[in-house]
Amino acid sequence: MRERSPVARNLTRSLRRFIMKGFLIGLGAGAAIALLFAPRTGKETQRAVSKFAKQGMDRAMESGKKMSAQVKEVTDQAKEVATF
Repeated sequence: MRERSPVARNLTRSLRRFIMKGFLIGLGAGAAIALLFAPRTGKETQRAVSKFAKQGMDRAMESGKKMSAQVKEVTDQAKEVATF
């Protein structure tokens, strides 16, 4: 069996991370829905959902920045390999 190139390994690793992040975002959305159906007063639920959403947005922004940097790194590596 042929050995995969470092670029292919990085792409596979990036894809796994992307899938994991999607799973975690889905998990977060499920938790948010659970909050909506929790037995609390309207104000308590609003505060909890607002806090949860802000934290989720902060995490999503951070993940997006990291993912962007990873994609740039992999494309740079691919360009480097293509020039040889």
